[in-house]
Amino acid sequence: MSTYLNAYTIGDWACVQDTTRNGVKFRVWSQPSLVHTAEYGLDIGMEQLSSFEELWGIPYPLGKMDMVALPVFGPGAMENWGLILYREVYLLYDPGNHTPSRKKGVGIVVAHELIHQWFGNWITCGWWSDLWLNEGFATYFEFYGLDMVEKGYDAWNQFFLKDATYRAMSTDQQGSSHPIVYDVGFEEEIAFDSITYEKGGSMVMLMEGFLGQDLMFEGFRLYLNRHNYSSVYSDDLWAALDETYEDEMGQSLESSIGYNMKEVMDTWTLQMGFPVVTLTRSATNLVSADQEHYLLDPNDEPQDTHYINLGYVWHVPLTYTHEGEQNVNNPQTVWLHKTSAEIELEGATNLHWYVANINQTAFIRVNYDMDNWRKLAKQLQADYKVLPTRNRAHLIDDALHLGQSHHLDHVIAMETIEYLHIEDEHMPWQAFVRAQYYTKYMLWRQSTYGMFEKYIRHLVEPNYIDLGWDFDYYEDVDYYRRLDTLRTACDYNYDDCVMNATSQYAEWMADPNNNPIEINMRQNVYCTSIRHGTDAEWQFAYERQKVDADEQINLQRGMACSRESWTLQRYMEESMVDEGLVTMATIGFVRDASGLGFSLAWDFTLQNFDSLKETYLNAAYDIVWSFASKMNTEKDLKQLNDFGAKYYDMPGTAANGFYKAVETVETNIQWADRNKNDIRTFLEAIVHNLNTV
Repeated sequence: MSTYLNAYTIGDWACVQDTTRNGVKFRVWSQPSLVHTAEYGLDIGMEQLSSFEELWGIPYPLGKMDMVALPVFGPGAMENWGLILYREVYLLYDPGNHTPSRKKGVGIVVAHELIHQWFGNWITCGWWSDLWLNEGFATYFEFYGLDMVEKGYDAWNQFFLKDATYRAMSTDQQGSSHPIVYDVGFEEEIAFDSITYEKGGSMVMLMEGFLGQDLMFEGFRLYLNRHNYSSVYSDDLWAALDETYEDEMGQSLESSIGYNMKEVMDTWTLQMGFPVVTLTRSATNLVSADQEHYLLDPNDEPQDTHYINLGYVWHVPLTYTHEGEQNVNNPQTVWLHKTSAEIELEGATNLHWYVANINQTAFIRVNYDMDNWRKLAKQLQADYKVLPTRNRAHLIDDALHLGQSHHLDHVIAMETIEYLHIEDEHMPWQAFVRAQYYTKYMLWRQSTYGMFEKYIRHLVEPNYIDLGWDFDYYEDVDYYRRLDTLRTACDYNYDDCVMNATSQYAEWMADPNNNPIEINMRQNVYCTSIRHGTDAEWQFAYERQKVDADEQINLQRGMACSRESWTLQRYMEESMVDEGLVTMATIGFVRDASGLGFSLAWDFTLQNFDSLKETYLNAAYDIVWSFASKMNTEKDLKQLNDFGAKYYDMPGTAANGFYKAVETVETNIQWADRNKNDIRTFLEAIVHNLNTV
């Protein structure tokens, strides 16, 4: 057993216990006052442990399993062999009193730790450079484990992209990312981050996409049995999968596609990043597929001095179908082997759309030619369920990010989301909710923003009417749909949402010791109520944040939502003398809450920079640079350059930040010049149509 897996706990514990169907004694421990909330963890833990035993054909090797909920614990959980430790929030669940998000969290984390009993404990990564063999596998199988016990969450379709793929992409689309596998010499170089966990899990999904789940799992069984009680490296996994492929398919993977598992997967694990595959229709039945390293900032470059660079090309398994066949269950596949490829659309006509990366199993973005983007947008509006849930999310997420990175005219993203007013599943809406902010920030100081708000209100209205505010803690995925719907409706000032939010906030003001607001809606309700309220709502939040530690940050964020310039100015001034407020955080809250807040926070920062520098030393420069991502006018650029000229003697690290900030603003100006007129024309047409209905 690896020494890091050894653990003991001593405390005043109580437990619930039972025996699994495979004969393992199973106990869940907690503080005695909370033991009534341990039953759910016991029930799902036993089911998941037994199911994993049966999946691998390898019995859990210990006679007992103890899981302990600790009141104070640094990590979320730790997979010690036979004695798994958790924060209370990730193990204890009280039906009817805890939210469905808490229930999902328990199901996910318990599965993550239990699968570690095989991937991490039964076999262990040989060195920290291959940590993904522990954590990437646990990330993939946490969704598998949740699906074992709570099918209502529809984990693969509704949550894998959000919680794994997109979380990893948000890091890996930057030049400051790192490979999954890299040399680790010191403890501080170990990466317990979204690349090891979420990108690692996405690599398992990528392999599932081209191997098939059954074959892949058979390869995992060989891998587990061959290396039991041993250390492993990535090459051991590739060898087991190669051998399994040949046994199952009657020929080697290399004979099938020209490359073996190591050659394919090294391009994904030994270098940072991922590709955008650009598809361009060259004839009725032919599409060219080209790949390039995707970076969200078009001026970014890989910071790879200490990492392997394989030319930033990948072996890409690209699945596809078209309107004439609509074969999403068994799509065709073409490989881009570190170069381009050509797709043949058998039976397609010029009128047909095509779509790639079915179910978004490959860790890539896909950019289509303009004509195909518009055909797909029309299909979504005509019958969106022709496309799988995960592909609808992919179209939204990719369109918004490709627009941001200047790969695509951003109006295409506006057209792609137009069907959302009929979308009734969580993941496509969540894709918009996650990716909307760049668009919002680029427009919110422009005259088009009012039209954009009206557009989003139109999109969210049907779901708002359908779902409303009646939270049911026995829901599963609909709980998340309701959260996304209400948050979007209130953020974009949908009248009924504003009325309900302000009513709930008023109820709380009348009885401060009893907060009636749904726990996962509180920040949005505070913000909405203060934005549409008077000084009384703001003052209540100010006084309440002094005494309510649980809600302090939510309230401080909400206080930044006021539409009164004098209130926001007072808030920032107060933060410089009130020890209960952090000036740097307060400026950030005001900056991010609205276009008005952004402008006031920027002026405040410039006017008070010398005082900020006395408090935060050189970190004060970072406050200034933090505005750049939302700046997109020549006036913004001039003010930033004037600041740089005034503080020309800033230290070198700050100067680097300054040059990066200037580059960011210049890029945003280019985006605005390219897109603002087309977006205005599109929104004017939308608003005109809405006004004539």
